[in-house]
Amino acid sequence: RPNVPVIVPLVVTDEDTPSTQWVFTSNISDTSIIRNVVFGLNSTGGFVATVNPVRDAVGSTTITVHVSDGVNRVSQAFP
Repeated sequence: RPNVPVIVPLVVTDEDTPSTQWVFTSNISDTSIIRNVVFGLNSTGGFVATVNPVRDAVGSTTITVHVSDGVNRVSQAFP
């Protein structure tokens, strides 16, 4: 839906590093469609990404989410 932020639950596991040390970042292939992605916690303590569209934008883009524990980094692309 245009102009409405989308909240996407994220599933991340790391047996060696506490989740408080994880760093989330993102890359957006077309920032004329998606303004930004904000990472946070939901009411149950799970991680979420809030995807904020550009007002009245139409089209498609790929968002790549990265998470790092300070040593290793993993990425997942969402077209």
